[in-house]
Amino acid sequence: MVALIRTVGIYGLGMMGGSLAQLIRQQYPDMPIYGYDTDARTVAYAKTEGTLTVVASALSQWPRDVSLVFVCTPMAAVIDGIHVLDDYLDAQSILTDISSVKQFCQGRLPSHRCVVSGHPMAGKSEGGIWHADAHCLRGATYFLQPNSHNRYVDVVLFLRSLTFNLVEISAKDHDQLVAASSHFPYLMACLTVQTAGSLPGPSMQQGISSGFKDTTRLAQSPVQWGVDVCHLNRDHLLVLLEKMREQAQWLQTMILTNNLDELTRFFEGVQSLRKELVI
Repeated sequence: MVALIRTVGIYGLGMMGGSLAQLIRQQYPDMPIYGYDTDARTVAYAKTEGTLTVVASALSQWPRDVSLVFVCTPMAAVIDGIHVLDDYLDAQSILTDISSVKQFCQGRLPSHRCVVSGHPMAGKSEGGIWHADAHCLRGATYFLQPNSHNRYVDVVLFLRSLTFNLVEISAKDHDQLVAASSHFPYLMACLTVQTAGSLPGPSMQQGISSGFKDTTRLAQSPVQWGVDVCHLNRDHLLVLLEKMREQAQWLQTMILTNNLDELTRFFEGVQSLRKELVI
């Protein structure tokens, strides 16, 4: 067990919170892990699933001296959740969120406590604790905002012990990068589904290909997550949408003019770029 991290709390038992709990249990079979959620179905499932030591629907059922608490709520509830926990927990407890947008939290978190902002670059498109799976997190990249608090190193050591590959990054750079690598692909998947579904003629269900399933998987992500990223990472997404509009207009022109040489160069370039980006 990593020194000073003797107990862990999971505040919010969705797919990510449940997956984190499973991963911690695998790495630390005897560590007390406390779970919290207000959804009755989630709480009932978590109690029968057995990973968590305590599953609570009221924070008063937690001890006040939990070493490290992961805030795994929907993004719009992260700040409120951190302040609720700050009021309840002992001063030495560390808080860390896993939100996929960071800049909106700046200047709005307790300054007297160690609060570490992080984000594991992994997960599943399906929401809910019943889709939790430690395997989707094992060995994943985990972004962290550098922190000058003397307890920051405890979080770093604990996350490394969970097999995460840590990358320190500023909030601005994080949001720009994640907008392109996660949030924008989600929007493109949604637009692909919406566009295909709006076409007249035979039902799309008669001709759904594996390619359509692969490229639109992200469209199954929780609706609230999609609304939150559009609201909280708005500026970066608007830049990407404008770039996509320009690219789409260029591609439309190449198709209209039957410019096969340019199309060939375009697709070859895309293939080469993808090989560089996806290692």
